[in-house]
Parts: sequence; C-alpha cells; structure tokens
Amino acid sequence: MDLYSYTDYRRYLKDYFTSQKEAVLHFSFRFFARIAGFSSPGFLKMVMEGQRNLSLSSINKVTKGLKLSQKESAYFEALVLFNQAETRKDKDLYFERLASLKPHVKFHGLEKDQYEYFTQKHYVILREMVALPDFKEDTVWIAQKLKMPIKPKEVDYSLALLLRLGLLKRDEKGKLVQAEATLSTPPEVDSMEVASFHRAMLDEAKESMWDVPAAWRHFSSLTIPIPKNSIREIKSRIENFREEIMSLINQGSTDYFEVYQMNIQLFPVTRTKEFK
Repeated sequence: MDLYSYTDYRRYLKDYFTSQKEAVLHFSFRFFARIAGFSSPGFLKMVMEGQRNLSLSSINKVTKGLKLSQKESAYFEALVLFNQAETRKDKDLYFERLASLKPHVKFHGLEKDQYEYFTQKHYVILREMVALPDFKEDTVWIAQKLKMPIKPKEVDYSLALLLRLGLLKRDEKGKLVQAEATLSTPPEVDSMEVASFHRAMLDEAKESMWDVPAAWRHFSSLTIPIPKNSIREIKSRIENFREEIMSLINQGSTDYFEVYQMNIQLFPVTRTKEFK
C-alpha cells in the first residue's frame, strides 16, 4: 500500500486493516491497539468510521503501530490534520504540506513528459487553444492570451512537450494542429495530483466570476438533500451529460471561440478576444 497515494487517512486505515486481516490470521483491532499503545481496542474502529478524530498524541501511536518511517509519519500526520481541519485556511496549509512531503518520482524521457502533462493545467489548455481559428504560433501572443501567469519561454517548452507526446503535430504546411493521440494517466499521477489540478481550476473559476461578463460564463448550483442510494445514479448522469457535451462539440462546428473549462461551472481559460 502506498500511503502517498491517499488523501483520506481514514480510507488508508481501512485499506490497511483489510489487507492485514487477509495476510495475518491473528490481526485485529485489539492486536493493533496493543502494539500501538491504545488502551481501548475499539478506538481506532471509531476513528475509521468517522466517530472520533485523532489527536497529535494518538497520531504518534498510530504511526508506531503502522511501523511508518519518519518521512511517512510526517506525511500521515499532515494527512490527518488536513482531513480534520475545520477552516479553508487550515485546509490549504496542510494540503501544501502534503504536497511538499510527497516524494518526487524521477522520470526520464517520454514518461517525464506524460507526468508533466497530467499535473500542469496549462498543457491541457494550450492543446485545446491550438484549435482556435485565431491561434497564432507566437509565444508572446499565447502567453498574453492564456488567463494565467506564464512566460513566453514556458510556452515554447510546453509546445515542444505536446509535440513530443504526439498531442500536437504539424500539418503539410507546417502549421500546428491537434493530433488524435490519447494518453493514459501514468500510475504515479494519483489523487494528490488530481486534487491539485481541480483546486487550481476552482481558483480559476472564482476569478472568472469577477473578470468575465455573465454572457460568457455560467455558474449554477443546487443545494438539495440526496438519498444515499441515489448518489451513484447522480454521478452516472453527470458522466453521461459530460459525454453528451463532448459529442456536441465533436460533431459541431470547428469555428471555436475560446477554450473553456467546465466543472458544472463553465468559464473561459483563454482570452483571445474582448468579451462584450
């Protein structure tokens, strides 16, 4: 089990206990409580079920029972504090700590390019930006039109990476165009990187509420009670809706306007034209 792939410590503990019970016949909550130093054999079960939280002292006991290394213990502590944080400020603080404690995997060649693509939001946007009718292969122009701070030399590097990955290609006239290539997510791109990407896009959404006119964006929400047995169906319908949107775009006009990000919110992430 890779601790660093988890963003929920209770889920990690559940998976750990399941795997240990399968591997060790005598493993139990009572056994773990004894080696970790807990007086109550049922305490950790209540933690895993969300009925109790871990204190700093109990975190140390858990890491002892899990036989984590010093670095893993630091990550586990940050993970607990992140999950139990009550304010957005604390959440952000511990999320950044988690990101800093996560080991950096060393990649080479194409594998490194794939990892970068899936963990940096501007690559995804830049690939789609190439399809815009007014697109110019000018790094200064591109840097100005992307709605995020990026330098022309970074744009140049990014275009080269997209070409290496086969996500962009040059047509018979040497013009940059999208290729029909697809990439599978490398196993090292786990929930931490995915969470970072979505957090970054949510930040973009917040900015768009103020600097993009209402006619060119869409924000809506529902606050409703949902039965537990309906959650899977709702998620399935959201996925179906996403596929419908993709089909609509793929079968429609290629006279693209801007590159948009849709998370139920819809907002542009490029600005090649003036919004009026």
